Amino acid sequence: MDHRTDRRQAVPESVPFPPYEPRKSTGSNGRQAAAHDLHISVLGPLEARHGGRRLAPAPPKMRVVLALLAINPNRVVPADTFVEELWPHDPPVSAADTLYTYLYQLRKLIRRGGATGDAAAAIATQSPGYILRVDPANVDAEQYFVTARRGQEALDNGDAETASTLLRSALGLWRGRPLADVSTGTFLSSYTARLQESRLSTLSQRIAADLSLKRHGEVVGELRALTVEHPFNERFSGQLMIALHGLGRRAEALEVYRNLRATLIRELGLEPSSETSRIQHAILRADTGTELVRGRPDIALLRPTPAQLPPDIADFTAREEQVAKLRSLVCAAPSLGRTAPRVALVTGMPGVGKTVLAVHVAHQARARYPDGQLYAGLRTDNGAAVPVEDVLAGFLRTVGPQEGRLPDSLDERTRLFRTWCADRRVLVVLDDAVSEAQVQPLLPAGSRCAVIVTSRRRLPALAGTTVELAGLPRSKAVELLSRVADQPALAGSAADAIAGFCSGLPLALRAAGILLAVRSDGRPELLADRLADEEHRLRKLTVAPELDLRARLAQVHRGLPPEVRRAFPVLGLLDAHGFTRARAAKWMRVDEEKAEQILDELIDCHLVAVSWADGPAGPRYRYPELVRLFARELLEGGTYRVNSG
Repeated sequence: MDHRTDRRQAVPESVPFPPYEPRKSTGSNGRQAAAHDLHISVLGPLEARHGGRRLAPAPPKMRVVLALLAINPNRVVPADTFVEELWPHDPPVSAADTLYTYLYQLRKLIRRGGATGDAAAAIATQSPGYILRVDPANVDAEQYFVTARRGQEALDNGDAETASTLLRSALGLWRGRPLADVSTGTFLSSYTARLQESRLSTLSQRIAADLSLKRHGEVVGELRALTVEHPFNERFSGQLMIALHGLGRRAEALEVYRNLRATLIRELGLEPSSETSRIQHAILRADTGTELVRGRPDIALLRPTPAQLPPDIADFTAREEQVAKLRSLVCAAPSLGRTAPRVALVTGMPGVGKTVLAVHVAHQARARYPDGQLYAGLRTDNGAAVPVEDVLAGFLRTVGPQEGRLPDSLDERTRLFRTWCADRRVLVVLDDAVSEAQVQPLLPAGSRCAVIVTSRRRLPALAGTTVELAGLPRSKAVELLSRVADQPALAGSAADAIAGFCSGLPLALRAAGILLAVRSDGRPELLADRLADEEHRLRKLTVAPELDLRARLAQVHRGLPPEVRRAFPVLGLLDAHGFTRARAAKWMRVDEEKAEQILDELIDCHLVAVSWADGPAGPRYRYPELVRLFARELLEGGTYRVNSG
C-alpha cells in the first residue's frame, strides 16, 4: 500500500474545522505555556506579530508550516499532516528532517521578533507531531468564530441590535482572502474554503439583523454588489428584494426576482427556491413586516408578524417584584434540554391589575419573540367563556394566510396552531381565562415560546409559574393616585385615606384619580369625604364602564355555583376583621364541611382572603373591604334573605 494513502486516511480526523471555543494548553508540568504576546492573522495574507511588531516574512514552506499550526491553536498537528501539505505528491526521503528544520527556523524567527521565555518556546514537540501554544484570542480566525457565534445567538434570541454589532465586528477582522500568500494544499485549501463559506453566512446574518432594524437604505448598495459577485446566491437576492421593498421600490424588488430567475434557468436549469418565491409573492401582495425564518436565521421573508398586544400604560406603578418574576421567565435565554413552553399565570381579584401587569411585561419581552406576539381575551362582555375554537381561528388567520378553509374541529385547529409555533419564538397572552380546560388547547408546543395567562381564579392544574397579585401598599397606591390625577406632589392624610378606601386596587385608584382631577377640584379632602360613605362608595368610584369595579364583581358573582352565589352576600354581614368557618356555617345554615367547600370556592375566586394562623377555631376568613361592600349591596337590594340562626 502507498504510504501517502495511509497518511490521507489518518489526517482528516487530526485536522478538524477550527473550534468555536477558545482553548488553552498546559505543558507537561501543568503550567500554562502559551505565547501570550504572539498574534497570528490568517484572515488575509499570513501575518505574525509580537508585541505589536510584525515578524520578518518567512520563506514559502515555512509559511505553510506556520499556517497549519495557526489554524489549530493549542492542538497537536501530526507530522504526517505537515508532510502531506508540504509535499502532496512525492515527499522526499528527508521529509521529517526538513520539517524539523522549518520548525527550528520558525522558533528562531519568533525569538528574533522579541519573544522570550515561554513565548520563545511557543512551537513545541508533542507526539505525534507539533503544537503551537498561543492564546486563541490572538489568532484572528479563532476570534472571528467566537464573535460570529455570539452574534448568531443574539439573532436567534431576537436581539437584532446586538447581533448586528457583533457580526459586524466579526467581519471586520477580515483583511482579504484567507492565507492569500500561502501555497495551500489539501488541508489548507479545505480550511480556507470553509472560512469563505462561513464569512458569506455571517455577512448574510448581519444583513438580516440590519433588515430587522429597518436599515433598508444602508444595505441596498452592499446587496447589489453581492448579487453581482454571487449571482447564484439566493439569500442575497432575497434580502435585496426585501430592502428595496422596505424603501418603497416595489418594482425594482420584483425586477431583482425576474433577473435571478432568468439567470438560474439559463445557467442551471433551476427555478428559484421556495423561500425566494415566497418573498416575491409577499411583495406582490404588498405585505409589510419582516420575519426571520426559523432554522435559517440568515434569510428574511416578508410576512406580517403578529403584534397583537394591547397598548402598555404610561403610568404603570410598583409591582417590581412581580415584574421581575415574570421577566425572569419570559425573557430568559433558551435553556439546553428544555422541551416545554414557558407558562406563567397571573391571578388575583377583579381590579387588582392582572391584565395591566401581563401586558406591561409582554411589551418588555417583545424583542425575545420576533416571530410574533398573540393576544386573546378569553371571556365575553357578559362573563361567558369565549369558545376555544374561535380563539384558534383568530390566531390561525393572523399567522396565515392559510390555504383553504380552516379545520372545523378543535383538535385539528390546535394541531395546526402548534405546528406553526413549533420552531418559532412566539409570546402568547391569554387574558381572563375561565378554566384550565380553556387554556390547554391554546398552549404552543415550541420550547422557545412563552405564555402569560391571567385569570380571576387560581388554576392549579396549569403547570408553570404563578404570580398572585394583592392590592398595592399604601405608599404605592398614593403614587398611582397622584400619577392618574396628574398631581406629582400629592400626599397627606386625605390622599392616604383615599388609597385606603380603594383597598389599594389599581382599578379603583384609577377611578379615584380621575374623580380627583375632574370632580373634586383637585382637592383630595373633598374626594376623601365622598368616599367615606361605605354605603355608596362603590357607586361613587364608578366613572366609566372600563373602570367599573362593581360590574366586574357582579360578573364574578354571576359565575359562581348556585349555592356559593347564594351564600356570598350573607357572609358580607360577618365581622369585617375576620370570621371562623364555624361562624360562617352557622350563618349559611350548613355544616362545617359544606361551609369549607363554599369558602374554598370563594378563595379560589379571590373573593375571600384566608389567614392560617394557628388557633383552636382554625383559619380565619375575611372579605376584602370593597368585596364586603359589594356583598352588602346585594343584600340591601332585597334579593337575599339572611338566616342568622
